[in-house]
Amino acid sequence: MRLRYELLQSDCTEQGFVVAVGASHAAFVPWDRVRYIVTDRRGYFNGLLTRLFLGSLAAPIVETFVFQWLPIRLIRRTFGGSVYSAIGASTLVFGAAHGYSILYVAVALWGGLTFATVFVLRDYPGGHPFLVIATAHAARNTLASFLI
Repeated sequence: MRLRYELLQSDCTEQGFVVAVGASHAAFVPWDRVRYIVTDRRGYFNGLLTRLFLGSLAAPIVETFVFQWLPIRLIRRTFGGSVYSAIGASTLVFGAAHGYSILYVAVALWGGLTFATVFVLRDYPGGHPFLVIATAHAARNTLASFLI
């Protein structure tokens, strides 16, 4: 029973850390550039509900698959690569895909490193790495949606 409690406690602490780190880097995002990228001249797609749906539901699921699950699983399981190469590749791909500005790339690299590391740490039977990372990413994006 004690072991189960310690595992549960460490899971909650780890997930809280991921959400806190993800949310903390939302302050450094150049929101004026992001707003320009997701809207046209008439301001379409600028509503809160649209941002919440796209940024807090669709994007975290797609990005977790493309930037964490796919590269980490391919490198580790298919090619037999090291943990470090999988984390590095996932981080670089995540950062490169968020190339709105130099500052945003730096922030995205930090978030990508955090997401990739936790994905690898949770990648065991019953660890639900996809769910943990998609949830943390969604929490970060939800916070950002309300700050814009």
